[in-house]
Amino acid sequence: MYIGPYNSKGLNQKCEVPTDPAYPVCAEKVEFLRAWWQSDPCYAFYGVDGSTCSILVYLSQMEDFCPGGNHTAVPWHHKTPSYTKKAMIRDTLSPLYEVISNSSSPAVKFIQSRVERLSERWTWAGKRMKQSRIKTVTPQMKVLLYLGALVGSVGQRFEATVDRGGPLGELVQWADLSACLTIMGHNLTFSTSQHQLHSLIGAAPGQGSCPIQRPLTFDLIYTDYHGLAHLHRAMGLAFQHYQCRFRILDSFGTEPAFNLASYAHIRGYKTLWGSWGLQPLQYMTMFPHTPDNSFLGFVSEEVVKKEERDGGLKPESYKKDRIAVVYGKQEYMWQ
Repeated sequence: MYIGPYNSKGLNQKCEVPTDPAYPVCAEKVEFLRAWWQSDPCYAFYGVDGSTCSILVYLSQMEDFCPGGNHTAVPWHHKTPSYTKKAMIRDTLSPLYEVISNSSSPAVKFIQSRVERLSERWTWAGKRMKQSRIKTVTPQMKVLLYLGALVGSVGQRFEATVDRGGPLGELVQWADLSACLTIMGHNLTFSTSQHQLHSLIGAAPGQGSCPIQRPLTFDLIYTDYHGLAHLHRAMGLAFQHYQCRFRILDSFGTEPAFNLASYAHIRGYKTLWGSWGLQPLQYMTMFPHTPDNSFLGFVSEEVVKKEERDGGLKPESYKKDRIAVVYGKQEYMWQ
């Protein structure tokens, strides 16, 4: 939400920085923006021109650090409309195919192929749930799936390994999560573009120093650690305001010791992936590495052939060899 062009008046007005105990950091924020308002184009986008008046308008109407006119809340604080529909169990994956079928990405193609391969089981599960006496009372949520690991230079390296047995576990998680949410009746938006992410969340032009322009319209955002960093750089102050809506797909989990930055620093726990300070249950693990996180799991594919499952052969008519596999994706894992 663009505040308005204050440039023409701001430089010709004299405004005093108010002293209000309810806004203890107002003066500090004003001084900061006097010096750094040109460091990010988002400030000019919101009407800051270097004058005290324009800075006070911004800090009162967009960041809520200074007292202002009769504003009741900054725009991105406004509550989104309450749920209006119930989530209806589906027995088709068509809505999911509509949002992923247009991508030429090898990683997304892998996700689509897995969903299609298991589609019979997903649709069967949906039909069974419909037939059960248990009636869903879950509200229909608007969910964003943002695959940060497929974006930019990181995404290029990821994509290059898909056909050579790269980190496909993460893609299995994304495939099964997207299929599950579809069958459960929720509305999905699927994105592997940082530019699209900025558009979807209403990020201001610039480098992310300013909050988003409007309330977040998604009830949940599923992403990964790369995507979490993209959100942090794009949302400004709104990142903390909405962080309860984030769910992080985290194959190996994040224990609380690595999650809280201050504790990890004191203990010398260094990792590229921790220190975000979210609730541990917001991390969705493929395997139950730690009970502190949420177990997302994945769908295990049946080894029994279709004709055997349908009754063509009895279970005792086939045998499995007892074989164990110890697998490392790259050589360094064996060192």
